Amino acid sequence: MNILPRKLNVRNSYIVFNLVRYSSASIATNNGWKKILNNAEKVVGYPTSFLNLRWLLNDEVSNIAFHITKLIGTNHPLIQIARNLLQHSDCPKWGLIVLLMSKAAGIKNKVAEIERDVTSGILHNQRALAEITEMIRTGNSLHNGLMKLKESDDDYKDLTFGNKIALLGGDYLFSKSFQELAQLRNSDLQELISTSIRDLAEAHFIQPRDEEDNPLPCYPCYAKENKLSNIDSGPYNQEEYSGNPREEWILRTLLNGVNLLAQSCKGALILGEHPDFLQKKAYIFGRSLGLAWQASEEIKPFVRNSSIPFKLVSAPVLFQLHNEPSMYKLFDSTKLNYEEIRERTIEGVGIEKTMNLQLEFVDEALDALEYFPPSDAKNSLVKIVSALDC
Repeated sequence: MNILPRKLNVRNSYIVFNLVRYSSASIATNNGWKKILNNAEKVVGYPTSFLNLRWLLNDEVSNIAFHITKLIGTNHPLIQIARNLLQHSDCPKWGLIVLLMSKAAGIKNKVAEIERDVTSGILHNQRALAEITEMIRTGNSLHNGLMKLKESDDDYKDLTFGNKIALLGGDYLFSKSFQELAQLRNSDLQELISTSIRDLAEAHFIQPRDEEDNPLPCYPCYAKENKLSNIDSGPYNQEEYSGNPREEWILRTLLNGVNLLAQSCKGALILGEHPDFLQKKAYIFGRSLGLAWQASEEIKPFVRNSSIPFKLVSAPVLFQLHNEPSMYKLFDSTKLNYEEIRERTIEGVGIEKTMNLQLEFVDEALDALEYFPPSDAKNSLVKIVSALDC
């Protein structure tokens, strides 16, 4: 029996249904969503919170955590980042996705028994890759907590101290991940993960940016066509995609971490010695899942009466700006009127186009999974993707 849901052929009903869904509740707080993740963790053998427990409890990270507590009472973003890391999150761990992808592909008969985790059906080096993926993602989150400061700012010394912790903590996790990656002794995998880290660095330099170094959208350009394919893993030339809302958003999202998930999914199959065509499908799945999830997250701030902060380069804003270029003057100000931008986006076409984009990537992810044999791991991946499509 094929568990893959049929494609929705009435997209307008999808839009209407999702507007109701987003206005009433988010999937991140849905009990059904939590159940999907809990069941997925059982499939791979243990809760993925244990993926980072080994490095989370070592002396260096414990010292970082101790210093972070000194920032309590300030408005440094590192506090919220640490809270999100330590508390249970309903956002699926990328390590969990890597493990599910590893198990969905299966283990080749020629793999030695000593390299297998018999109870979970996953190779030991694939589990190590899942840990590495989580480590890099967490290190990047710490780096994203850096603030641009002025000596005249309140709590300047404390915030500067927070910046040092964010920088050094992220650097430590990156260096630790490099060490773990080297121990896997696979040059192809090292190249994949290195390119994803390159992308994470490039994401910080996409222009334009405001005085606080926050990203701003590029001015709409109507001559550029869609170019980014689902097998293009970079490097990317920003000028080719800026101004096209779909392409600019995909580029920003890929660079900001989704490529790490996609390359890790592909890397898991490299470690399992699976054929190239299946490795490509794993990459497409990770890429599409990451993009679909990010699109769903960026819709939430644009529900009526929502106070959730949003980024000026989120998909709904980019689509609305392309449809209403006169909005661009709102971004060319030292004091941005976020509420006006929010209201004009809500009233415009940005949300609908973002939902269509999300559905496109949901379909793409489900298509990629059709090439994997039936299994509990595949079922779990289907349910995770389908939760974005209900």
